[in-house]
Amino acid sequence: MTAGHGEDPVRWYEHVPAVTATVPCDGEEHRVTWRWGKFKLDDHDLGSERAMLMLGGQPCPCLQALQLWGEQFGLRPEQLETLRRTLGPRANHLLPKEMEVAREAGMALSLERAWQRSRYFDQQGRLLERQLRDRAMPALRAHLTEARQLMGCRTIRGVRLKHVAAGQPTRMEGLMDSVSVSATASLSSRWIVDVWAAGLASVPGAFVLEVTGRGSAPGSLAVRAVRWERQPSGSAEPVAAPMEVVRTEEGWRTTEAGPAR
Repeated sequence: MTAGHGEDPVRWYEHVPAVTATVPCDGEEHRVTWRWGKFKLDDHDLGSERAMLMLGGQPCPCLQALQLWGEQFGLRPEQLETLRRTLGPRANHLLPKEMEVAREAGMALSLERAWQRSRYFDQQGRLLERQLRDRAMPALRAHLTEARQLMGCRTIRGVRLKHVAAGQPTRMEGLMDSVSVSATASLSSRWIVDVWAAGLASVPGAFVLEVTGRGSAPGSLAVRAVRWERQPSGSAEPVAAPMEVVRTEEGWRTTEAGPAR
């Protein structure tokens, strides 16, 4: 993401809510927390635990969870599933489901880096495309459903998603008339990391393509998002423009009303 208003770039994890899970450890329920991009042990002195390992001790379950958190990003999806089966019931504690959003964002970052290092080898590209499709298509369909209802359109005729490399232009193309709407969105893995993981997939009246920096108000974000505008012909087309969003109790909202300009 680029910086906004002369500030430092927005880190992807800044707007992903912190989450805490519990791990059965030494006969107690210990807390582990993901916050600001890091997995932390709330009830252990990490330095002491690592010193015990150097002296030949065995890692406690909390430390095992910390180790697995980092190791999982080097695994292929099928290897991760094999690991989950091997762990059995312990997988729910050592790989907490409460941290699934942060895990998926981290996995997208890891796959994108591996994809670039391998000069965009097809395997990583296919994995990213599948992950992007699973997360973006429901949000895209929800956006089109909202837009067609506002515009008096009867049905969604077709929805396509194109996966592009991170750093490549993102956009939406399409056409809506009184009968149907069709649209194609071109998105990269950064949509998972910056948009979906931050809860920006569903912003009323707009579909967020990317986060571009900080907004002008504290806690707000500058984004590039799509709204549908009527054309002289009577049909409507998606128009992408800079916007600002702010988090409220009901979720993210744009800070201005009306169609994109």
